[in-house]
Amino acid sequence: MSPSTDLTRATEDPRTWLAAHASLGEAASTLTDLLRLDSAAARIPALSAIAHADLPAHDGKLVHFRGMVQDTSLQSQIYPLAWTNPADGITASGYLRDVLPESILSGRTRIAAYGHRQPVYLVTVPGTDAVPAEVAMPGVHPDKYPVRGAAHQAVVAKLYPRSLVSPTRAASPTAREAKGSGDTELEMPTVGSVVNVIGVLESVYPAHADAEATPLPVPSLHVVSVVPAASTPALAADQLEAGREALITLLAGTLDGDRLFAELLLLHAAAAVAPASKVVGDQENWPHHLPLGVLGWRPTETWAATVRDLLGSSVVNLPLTRELLHGGPLAPRVAGADATAAEEGETPAPMSLEEEDEELGVLSSPLQLAEGTLLVIDEEAMTEGHLNQKAMENLSVLTAVLRTRELPYTFPYTPISVPTRYASVVCSVGLRGLLPRGANVPHCPSPSPATTADVALARAYWTWLTSPAKAPCLMSADPALQAEIEAAYVADRNSVPAAAGAEPNEMSLEAPGPAQLHWHLALARMLGRARGESHVTSATWHRAREMDAVRRDRLEAARQRTVANAAA
Repeated sequence: MSPSTDLTRATEDPRTWLAAHASLGEAASTLTDLLRLDSAAARIPALSAIAHADLPAHDGKLVHFRGMVQDTSLQSQIYPLAWTNPADGITASGYLRDVLPESILSGRTRIAAYGHRQPVYLVTVPGTDAVPAEVAMPGVHPDKYPVRGAAHQAVVAKLYPRSLVSPTRAASPTAREAKGSGDTELEMPTVGSVVNVIGVLESVYPAHADAEATPLPVPSLHVVSVVPAASTPALAADQLEAGREALITLLAGTLDGDRLFAELLLLHAAAAVAPASKVVGDQENWPHHLPLGVLGWRPTETWAATVRDLLGSSVVNLPLTRELLHGGPLAPRVAGADATAAEEGETPAPMSLEEEDEELGVLSSPLQLAEGTLLVIDEEAMTEGHLNQKAMENLSVLTAVLRTRELPYTFPYTPISVPTRYASVVCSVGLRGLLPRGANVPHCPSPSPATTADVALARAYWTWLTSPAKAPCLMSADPALQAEIEAAYVADRNSVPAAAGAEPNEMSLEAPGPAQLHWHLALARMLGRARGESHVTSATWHRAREMDAVRRDRLEAARQRTVANAAA
C-alpha cells in the first residue's frame, strides 16, 4: 500500500485504520511519518476552519486543533475497550468513541477488556485572531474561556495511553496480559500550555441529548497524535544580530519609534516565556520577574493585532476597570465551589444537583492565559469610585500573580497555585499605581522612527529566542569582567553621597545599591541571551548599563516635568 493511500485511509476511516495497529503509539508513529509527505498536513482539516454547522459531516474523521489547555481536572473515564455482541458474536469496541450502541447494556454482552482515558478541556488560544461567527461553537460554556464574551471553539480532548492495545488484541486470549498495559503512561499537558493535536472528532450525540440545553455538549476529540513543535530555526551569528535589530525596529514602529521601550519589552517578554532557570533565576520580586512598567503610553486593539501578527504570539489587553474588579473572581475556581469559604479554610457549601450534573470542572478567569502571551494591563482605565470587598480580593489576586508568577486556583477544600509563563506590562500615568512593577520606562516617541525591516528574519529570530530548549546566558567567571562589575558598583555608590541623616533606599532601581546591581546583572544576562551568548561579555555588560542609564534619565526628566507642572 502506498503512503498516500495509507494516509487516505487514516483520514477517512481512522478508527478502522488505528485498530489495524498493535498499539496507539505505533499508529501515532506511523501517522507522524505519513504527515512528512508533501501537502499531507493539508489533508487533515483544522477544526478552526470548519463551520459549526458542518461539524457532523466530519464526525469520525481526523481533524487537528491548536488550543490552550484550560482544565485538566475533569474525571478520568473507564470505557469498554472490547466486547462481544450477543446478537452476532462479533467483537465491537468503544475505542476512540463516546457514543456506544444500546446492545452494550444487554446482560448477554461479554466485555473482554476495559480501557481508560483522561479528558482535557482545550479552548481557542486567548489573545489570538478572532474566531469567525460561523466557526465559533455556540454550546461552549462562557465561564470556561478567559476572554469573556469572545467567540471561540472548545473541545474535550480524550487522551489515551500510547501503549493502548488495539481492540482485536484486547479481545484475544492474551487480553489478560494486555489489559493493564499503559495504565500509567498518559502524558498529561499542563494548564496554560498550547498543544496541537490530531484526533478523531465526535460531534454527533445520542438522540436523547437536549438540543436546547445550555450549555450544549462540547465535541470530543479522541487524540491520536500530538503534533511536535516546529524546529527552532538555525541562525548564524550575523543573522542573530540582524534579526534582533529587525525585530526591535519593527516593534519600535508600533511604539512611535521608541527603541528603548521596544528592546526592554522584547527582553522582558522573552524572559517571561522561557523557564526561569533558563534566564536568570527564580527569585521572587526580582525586577525581571515583575511586570515592566510603562509611563505615558496606552495599548490599543490595533497595536495588539499588529504585535500579534509580528510575533505570532498571543497579545491580551486587560483594562483595569472597576467593572473588572467588581466582576467574577480573578482566581479560577471549580464550578459550584464556594470560593470565599475555600479561601478562609472553611468547609464549602454543598453543590446543588444541578451544579453536580454540570460537570464543568474549573471555571476560567481573565488571568488564565496561554504560555507565551503578552498581557498588557492598563491602569489608566480605572475611574474614581469605591472598591468593595470583592474588588479588593480580586486586586490582591492580581497583585499576587504579578509578584509570584503563579495563579491561584480555588478548589473545594484548598487553593492550588499554578505557575504562569506569560509576560506582563503595566501601563500607568505615574510611578505610583495599584499594581507592582519592576523597571519603569517612560514612553518617548521618536520624531522620525524607522519602520521598515525584514519581517521574516524578525519572526525567525523571535522563534529562536523563545525556544524552550534555548540555553541560558550565565555570568562569566572572567576576573577582568568581575573587576569591571565591582568597580562600576563602587563608583555608582560613591557618585551619590547620602543626604545627612537619610538611609539609602536599598530596594530602589533608580539609586545605586544592591537592587540596582541585581537589575543590571539580570538585564545583562537577558541581553546576552538575546545576543546568543553563553556567558555575559564586557560589551553586553556595558550595553545593559547604558540602556538603564537612558531609562533613568527619562524618569528624572518625567519627575522634573511633574514638579514644574505642580508649581505652575
